[in-house]
Parts: sequence; structure tokens; C-alpha cells
Amino acid sequence: MELNAAITERLEAISRSIIERVDVASAAIFVPAPNSTDLTLAAASGIDGDARDRLVTAVQDLAHPIALTLADGVGTFDVTPMAPGGPALLGHLPLRSPQK
Repeated sequence: MELNAAITERLEAISRSIIERVDVASAAIFVPAPNSTDLTLAAASGIDGDARDRLVTAVQDLAHPIALTLADGVGTFDVTPMAPGGPALLGHLPLRSPQK
């Protein structure tokens, strides 16, 4: 799924702002693909390379905390890592755009 440049820039700014203003090492923003359960990485800060690639793959599992957060709209905290050695003490928060 391709997002327009203006939306991508805004989401990148949000992800940068999160790691600058909140005591976290990384932030990633996923958006659902239309008419699909697939999630697309729209923006990320503080995570790249192999870790980023593994995250993009992992969230395609509907049982992943990020996929669950997008499906039910409920934030989660202190989630048990899904992969051995994965990060714990994570927060997953839904972002909603204002209704027009």
C-alpha cells in the first residue's frame, strides 16, 4: 500500500517526536491495507535494518500485539515478547485520525 507523500511526512514526524519526547528507544507506525488484514509500516524511528524487517514480518501475524491493537483499538503495555530475545516492556497504542 502506498501512502501519499504528505501523510508519510506527517507520520515520520510523529514517530520522531515520540522518541524525542517520550522515554522510548523506538517508534513504529503501521497502517492497515484497505480490505485486508495486512499491515504496512508507514513510519519508524529508532529501528532499522534487520530489526525493522523482522518487525514488519512479525506484525503480519494476527496474534501479534500490534495487529491486535489495530484490530480492537485498545492499547497494550508490558507485552511479553513474541520472539525469543525480543524486547519487552512495550506499549502499543492506536492512533486515530480525526473524523471529517
